[in-house]
Amino acid sequence: MFLVIEVQLKDLGEEEVLRRLRSLTAKTNLLPDDDASAINLCDSEVLLLNVDGFVASTDAPPGMPYQSMGEKAALMAISDIVIKGGTARGFLLSVSVPSDFLMEDLIEIVQGAKQFTAQFDIPFLGGDLNQANDIVLDAVAIGTAKNNNVIPRTGAKAGDIIVSSKWFGLTAIGLNYLLSGNDYGLSEKVLEATVREVYSPRPWFSEFFEIATRIPITSSIDSSDGLGKSLHHLANASNKRIVISSLPIHPLLEKCLPKEYWFSSVFYGGEEFCPIFTVPSDNIEALPDYFMCIGRVETGSGVIFSTKDAVREVLPKGWEHFKEK
Repeated sequence: MFLVIEVQLKDLGEEEVLRRLRSLTAKTNLLPDDDASAINLCDSEVLLLNVDGFVASTDAPPGMPYQSMGEKAALMAISDIVIKGGTARGFLLSVSVPSDFLMEDLIEIVQGAKQFTAQFDIPFLGGDLNQANDIVLDAVAIGTAKNNNVIPRTGAKAGDIIVSSKWFGLTAIGLNYLLSGNDYGLSEKVLEATVREVYSPRPWFSEFFEIATRIPITSSIDSSDGLGKSLHHLANASNKRIVISSLPIHPLLEKCLPKEYWFSSVFYGGEEFCPIFTVPSDNIEALPDYFMCIGRVETGSGVIFSTKDAVREVLPKGWEHFKEK
């Protein structure tokens, strides 16, 4: 007689659940755990596909407008196409809501997604409508890229420079404020900025696409699960060590947030939807001013934050479904 042990997802966490499911997926030009999937269309062009889910009960912070939910769903899906060096060609949205959901609120969700895609001339192709006990949005982004322009997570080389397009910290502080009421002693103006970043993160598509066409990018990832975890994904995929030497704390927080919160708000937030990528060191002079060089790639493994004063390990912490919060 065999003892059957039932394992619940909360005992595993999202990373382990995905690892166990990986063998069921087809092989494509990108690894199964990369930001998007890639399929050859012809010798020179690749089809990029990505699907992302948004569930209000777990993903929507208190007070989030319905329009922002639609915007966030579109951002989540399209961001993963662009970070792989692709051009988004279309967007679809499946919406599931309760039967007593208001029609005007449903329109607000869909309009939020449509208005977001319209900013980048991405056709909104419709989708699907279903009934559920929660607000569930499943967003699908379709894109293309030249075969030799697809950017994997696996290509970082020792000596490469780690680059970011965005300061970090606002979303971590804003989300904690919305969930717990902790204002960290910040002014109302600064708190409004953090909440705005949680509800409607600024997209960076145009800036990244512009440099991806003229600078060799060796690896890339969309920082949606937190900077610390995203850096670990890059380090693990490329079998390299990442050393962060400049803390990309947002200037607003640098001025008024107690220093004891800087490290955690930068590395252990999430939902920034910011490109993190690596470039050869001889290309950094070609980067526009709005991109920041925050570290370097070395031989080895893991992620550390290293300055002249101290060395500190960056843990692979960040957002993870199924984990007990």
